[in-house]
Order: sequence, then structure tokens, then C-alpha cells
Amino acid sequence: MKSQVFRRGNWAHSFGIVFSLLCIVHSFAFGAGSDTVSVDSEVISFIVGESTIVSAPWPTVRVAVTDPSIAYAEGLTAQKVLLQGIKVGSTDLIVWNADETQVKQWKIHVRLDTDRFQQKLDELFPDAALEVDEHGETLIIKGLLRNADQAVQLHNYLEKTGTAFVDTTSIAGSQQVQIEIRVAEVSRQALRALGFNAFHTDDDYFGAMRIGSIYPVSMGPVSGQAPGDNTAFECRNCLLAPEFL
Repeated sequence: MKSQVFRRGNWAHSFGIVFSLLCIVHSFAFGAGSDTVSVDSEVISFIVGESTIVSAPWPTVRVAVTDPSIAYAEGLTAQKVLLQGIKVGSTDLIVWNADETQVKQWKIHVRLDTDRFQQKLDELFPDAALEVDEHGETLIIKGLLRNADQAVQLHNYLEKTGTAFVDTTSIAGSQQVQIEIRVAEVSRQALRALGFNAFHTDDDYFGAMRIGSIYPVSMGPVSGQAPGDNTAFECRNCLLAPEFL
């Protein structure tokens, strides 16, 4: 009975030692192959279409960018990496050391050339007060223009560059709108003289109406005819509608 208890204690002790050794070996094995990633807080910023050189802290064997459409990376020497901006945006640059146990990462920001736009706008509008800023891929124009023609010229220039932009400028002074006005003078005396005359005759009657004072009405028998039954009348010196003549 004592021998049986002794054997169980030896087995448990031996199992504990073997388990501890396996844990240590596992820790060393996986720890040696794991990469140490170092993220640099510095943001590398440069203008689209231009290039810059980044220095690695140790010799590198591999470089990459997470979004190749924004920037292109190429190793020039063991510790020098060339970056070229392709389009406006943000991405990451990652480099590995010789045995790939050390990894370093930078944030890359490719931006618009606001200085170039500012210089060009100062040349185009020397009497305006314009400021150029950016937000992502969008150019922001703010300030004061002298007239509406300058606003049209500004939009034409920016549209030709193909750059997305937001115009927050204002135009100096009060805006004037040109309109054409015609003034007609009405004479009261002429207005009172307006009117019309109506006159009608038949075989056995005649009638006339005068509204206003355009022309006096004068009427009588047809020339050469003596008054009597069935006398035809005519209007003399009258201004009548054609159907009454």
C-alpha cells in the first residue's frame, strides 16, 4: 500500500516538471520568431507629385505601403527609402529589418500643393484678398473678391485644374443689378380728347353717337338728292369704322 502511494507521487512530480519544460520551450520558440512592431508617431507629409526620403533605424530588407495608389515606396540603400506621392490621401509605410524581427511603421499623408495655388491666385487676382486651404482632397478658397466677374474667373480656373474645390468667398460692396426702365408721359388734356364717333343711316332713320371729342359729326342727304321719303343720308367729315361707311 505504501509502495502504491509513492509511485503516484513520483508520477505527478515528473509530469509537473515535463509540463514546465514544455512551456519554457514553447515560449522561447514562439518568442524568437515574433516581430516587434514599432509605430512612429511622426506623420510624413509631402506634396502630391513630389518625393521624399525616409531613414530607417536599421538596415531594411523589405518596404511596403498599404495603399500603393497613393504613394510608391522603393528602397534606395539599406537604410534609405524613397517615397513618391501619386495622389492626395493617407496611407502607411512599413519596413522590416534583415531577419524580419523588427518592423517599423509610419503614417504617410500626401497633400495638395496649397502654396502653388495661393501664388497663382495672387497673380490672377492681385486686388482680391484670397486664402487657400485644404481638407482631404478638396481645395478650400476663402476671402474677398472685388466683383462678380472675378468669381466667374475663379471658378473657370479651378475647374480647368481638375481639383475638387469649395468656394467660400464673398464679393465686396453692395451688388448692383442693371435694369432697363422706360417712362411714358401721359397728358391729361390728350386723355380727355380721346373718344370715338359712331354714325349709322338707313332708308327711314339715322343715328349718331359721339363719345369724347375726336371729330365733330356732320351728316345730311347724299349730295344731289332732295330730302324726302327714302332719303339716303351720308356722314360728312366723320371718322367711322369701315362697316359704317
